[in-house]
Amino acid sequence: MTVKVEEIRVEPGRARLAKLYGDHSASAFRLAYLLTGDADLAEDLVQDAFVKLIGRFADLRGPGSFDAYLRRTIVNLSYGSFRHRRVERAYLARTRGLASRAADGLPDVEGRDQLWTQLQRIAPRQRAALVLRYYEDL
Repeated sequence: MTVKVEEIRVEPGRARLAKLYGDHSASAFRLAYLLTGDADLAEDLVQDAFVKLIGRFADLRGPGSFDAYLRRTIVNLSYGSFRHRRVERAYLARTRGLASRAADGLPDVEGRDQLWTQLQRIAPRQRAALVLRYYEDL
């Protein structure tokens, strides 16, 4: 069952909010789409901005300032989404780097055994010098 927008009943107290939404939602969507480049995210930002502004509706100075508050709220919400994306990308890069190091860092047991047998063949003072130089970085 589809319902047209004109058929939706609006409570008398909410008629002003419905009018504000109808007047400003298209321009708010265009701004959000311009900032994000993603239609779904732009719709979410517009909805979140209207929800935030409805909570502060009584604090607005005048009906003419609603547009400015709405634009500023959309810009701030877009900054928040960009911050969230940056944190996600940094986390993914960090975990991707750890995974590649774990895969590349398989121990070379045969090479380690050969090195150990060669170290056992040299004199103790030379062995100590090699260990201090290459393993202890002194």
